[in-house]
Amino acid sequence: MGLERTHSPKYFRTRAEEFRTKADNAQHQQTKEALRRVAKTSDDLARRAEQIRTVEDAAEQPPIAGTKSSFLFGPDTSNGP
Repeated sequence: MGLERTHSPKYFRTRAEEFRTKADNAQHQQTKEALRRVAKTSDDLARRAEQIRTVEDAAEQPPIAGTKSSFLFGPDTSNGP
């Protein structure tokens, strides 16, 4: 299980902003660059977490009549949850 599955996209975006702020206030160029790389990684993790949530949310939805998935698997005829 990847780190992007353990936290929300908002968590990673907040962390990225914190690292950008720290980079802006850093005195040394190497420190600024390192903090910006960490911020970029956090942004990447936020995007990945968002993609995972979107896929998981889509997997939980029943197929919509007339879509490719309902064509392949037939209409949902279950009466229960």
